[in-house]
Amino acid sequence: MKIRSITPIAFSTAAAALIAWGSFGMFAWNIWNEEASIRSNTNNAETVTERQSASLRLHSLARETKSARDRLDSLTGSEVLGIANIIEGIGKSTGVAVTISGAIQSSPAPKSKTTSSILHPIILIIEAEGSFASLMHTAELLENLPILSSLQSLELDYTQNYSGSVKTKKQVWRLSARIQIMTTANVSS
Repeated sequence: MKIRSITPIAFSTAAAALIAWGSFGMFAWNIWNEEASIRSNTNNAETVTERQSASLRLHSLARETKSARDRLDSLTGSEVLGIANIIEGIGKSTGVAVTISGAIQSSPAPKSKTTSSILHPIILIIEAEGSFASLMHTAELLENLPILSSLQSLELDYTQNYSGSVKTKKQVWRLSARIQIMTTANVSS
């Protein structure tokens, strides 16, 4: 009879042990799920914080560069005719007859999906005649135009013109320059 009374006690002890281990397993699984949830929430919060920080940096950069962007827009937004008038005005201020003998439109950068303006490069061929000092002053002003431009080439030639007799020879310097200007103005092909 003692065997029969030990068996229910052993079964109940084994069942209690299994219930304890099951409870422990459920408790550990709940802790693991909570930890994974906390990790996920932390990662999401860090991602949101990084996005907000990047957005704030971008807005700050946009505010800080507004004046520089406005200045760049004013430099590139000039019409080609206005630029030609500026260049001819340089000749008037230096006492040299400056003429634009040609213009070549280079191909613009490929179109992108952004809404920003496309820069159109245009090469102007400029010629002038006069004294060496006035041509050098003209060249200096052409190099420092108040628009987005670069002086591609500059040539100075010295010639003597004979008009009528040998006694009336005139010494003339000639300037030939190529200037590339950049404009966002609409340029027809």
